Amino acid sequence: MNRISASQWWGFILILPSLICLLFASWITQENFLNQSFEAFREPSKIYWMGTDDLGRDLWTGVVQGLKNSMIIGLGVTILAYSIGLVLGMTSGFFGGIADTTILKLSEIIMVLPRFLIVILTASLVGQGVTILIIALGLFSWTTIYRIVRSEVLSLKRREHVVAAISLGANSVWIGKKHLFPAVLPIILSVAPLSICHAVLTEAGLSFLGLGDPENVSIGYLISNANNFIFSSWWMFLFPGACLSLTVMGFSLISYRN
Repeated sequence: MNRISASQWWGFILILPSLICLLFASWITQENFLNQSFEAFREPSKIYWMGTDDLGRDLWTGVVQGLKNSMIIGLGVTILAYSIGLVLGMTSGFFGGIADTTILKLSEIIMVLPRFLIVILTASLVGQGVTILIIALGLFSWTTIYRIVRSEVLSLKRREHVVAAISLGANSVWIGKKHLFPAVLPIILSVAPLSICHAVLTEAGLSFLGLGDPENVSIGYLISNANNFIFSSWWMFLFPGACLSLTVMGFSLISYRN
């Protein structure tokens, strides 16, 4: 079993605040960030730990809720994309033939499509929302893990124990559960943090452009809202930007292999 490297430990430390927000956001702050007040542009203090924005909203509450939503979207997109990629990759690699050719061509088509623009189009046609965003991103993010799983299964099915199981007439589903899935699972888990990182950044980018869900706080929205006040109200940009950067850096370090 591989030991956890120092960089990965640092990665876990950096994403710890985001994980805490994901699990305990409702306990950390009971306020609703969307509630406005007359306390606009307040600097960080004992009352407002991260200050307030131009509408008097508490940035501490916004960052906590924003990190929670970012993590939900990142995990949701990754789970959906990896579920699709795993099933299609195992099917393609194990059965080969027309199934492999068809799925491989489909993955190539999806890879060249402008995913960001498709998500924008989906949001404009169907509507905005966390669930819609997760589905839209997940349906166009499975190609990488599909190719990884397919390549591994192509190698696995030539090994003696798999060949023996096929020769004895074992059910393909049983072979997948018994021999293929346990072998590809560690590979999937090793690249999952990077996929979460990409999903979080994509969501932040959409919200930065004003295409996020207005009913849910987003780190991207907080950064976008701070654009006009970077110098006069530096805290509006600093805290959301730092939290997003540390989270992305953390997931990148976890996926890094020495």
